[in-house]
Amino acid sequence: MAASHYAGDTGKGHMSANGRIRPMRPDDVEAVGKLFMQVFRQSEAPPSRALSDYFRLVCFGAPAYGEDVGSIVHEDAEGVVDGAITITPIRFVCGDMVLTGRELANYMADDTKGRKGATDLALTLRARNQDLAFSETARPVSADMVKAMGAVILPIQSLEWTRVFRPCGAVVRLMQRRGGVYARIPAMPLAKLGDLVATRVFKRLDPPREGVVAGPVERDEFVALAPQMVAHYGLRPLWEPAELNWLIDRAAERTRNGPLVLRKVTDGRGTVIGLAAYLGGPGMIANVLNILARKNREVEVIGALLALMDAEGNVAARGTAQPIQLEAMCRIPGMLFRHNAYSYVLSKHAAVVDAARRNDIYMGGLAGEGWSRLVSETF
Repeated sequence: MAASHYAGDTGKGHMSANGRIRPMRPDDVEAVGKLFMQVFRQSEAPPSRALSDYFRLVCFGAPAYGEDVGSIVHEDAEGVVDGAITITPIRFVCGDMVLTGRELANYMADDTKGRKGATDLALTLRARNQDLAFSETARPVSADMVKAMGAVILPIQSLEWTRVFRPCGAVVRLMQRRGGVYARIPAMPLAKLGDLVATRVFKRLDPPREGVVAGPVERDEFVALAPQMVAHYGLRPLWEPAELNWLIDRAAERTRNGPLVLRKVTDGRGTVIGLAAYLGGPGMIANVLNILARKNREVEVIGALLALMDAEGNVAARGTAQPIQLEAMCRIPGMLFRHNAYSYVLSKHAAVVDAARRNDIYMGGLAGEGWSRLVSETF
């Protein structure tokens, strides 16, 4: 299990002159929700019931949850929660080790109380204290901080890829996401007309290779096959059925980008060579949580899946880059890449650090934070 400053104590937590750090309890949910509203929504409004219920679910409901690998809070000298790191545990495999990875979702502190409590919280993340901790949504200042504490920054996983299928529709959808007056303009019908012209000059995707077919997959088959698709990575999610089903359930609760769809890719022999999970549909920008491919089948899988997303009517698709898939992505005409947020790994285990430095790692989406409603919804 991942250790921290409070691991193995009797509930008193790690004491300092600034207060104490302890495991988050269910009765802390309201205080943590208030911090979330202050830090990430710039609002002094109390958290909604929906937000509090969601924090309770993601902080205490994961199959791998244990107090020693869960979220932590900082109390000031008066016992008031003035900082928190929300954590969802997800199990990973590295060599013969099964590790409970701590997915570090939200780092929050009340700046009006000074920075000492926030600093104490951050110091619990030192690599020497972690079996495995990781994030894929760090800001530059956070990336600098954890790098100083032994983190391995993952530059490729810090990139977001985008492939536009219908440029006019994609522009309209992006503007609608800004809200306000843009959300009320019924521009999609005009965009469809514009795309009739634009797609004639816009570089189209190559058709899938002969015999390669992408289409729906039953959830049970997806859950059974997903671990096989990442078995060649040095550090990879364990994805036992109970845990993967829980993560899929959470991803399905995200509706802003369209419904969750599960897809598979088969070759000419009928062998499943790839899987995908994404949120999308006609007129939507598909939010790709995961593209999974058997070793050396990345080009076929990615090409077939993007062609399917196009045929389904998505105006564009985007997701997080993966090192082993990067070459295949670069072969797709019109593929765009941009820095999104920093991804990193913290671990005291040499095998984990080595895998991360060699980019022999699969994380993100259903093995990261992409399933969470907190990344896209306002509550």
